[in-house]
Amino acid sequence: MKTNENQKWSALLKTTDFFKKFEDKELDQILEICAVKKYAANQYIVQEGVQDNSFFVILRGNASIIKGKTPYDKHQISKLSEGDSFGEMAIVLNEPRSASVLATIDVYALCIKGDKIEKLNLEVREKLFWNFATSLAEHLKKRDIMDG
Repeated sequence: MKTNENQKWSALLKTTDFFKKFEDKELDQILEICAVKKYAANQYIVQEGVQDNSFFVILRGNASIIKGKTPYDKHQISKLSEGDSFGEMAIVLNEPRSASVLATIDVYALCIKGDKIEKLNLEVREKLFWNFATSLAEHLKKRDIMDG
């Protein structure tokens, strides 16, 4: 049975590009393996160089993607808002973070740990990984347009 909290998060996930094609029963499975975490304004959600294989979807709030490890070379490369996702590379490559993500206001984010994905049924896993690949391709396309 769905809790009111899960119903709320499921409805929010359906509004995101990443999860809009998932069925209710698939989102129920995903919500069983994930956590919704709160990050205060100016708190790091992930930090560049740190090993972490989690994928995130911002449910509420805004964040900045920041490159650079020292105060002298840190710069914002993008902004994230409700419905945006990040961490596909961490899931697929299992490498240290290539950038930091900093909450600019209070953020509620869905967090899926890479090692929990194996608990999902095969169809849901395939759908997740297809969306990871699509999302990464869109990021590359956007970067090519910006660089071009």
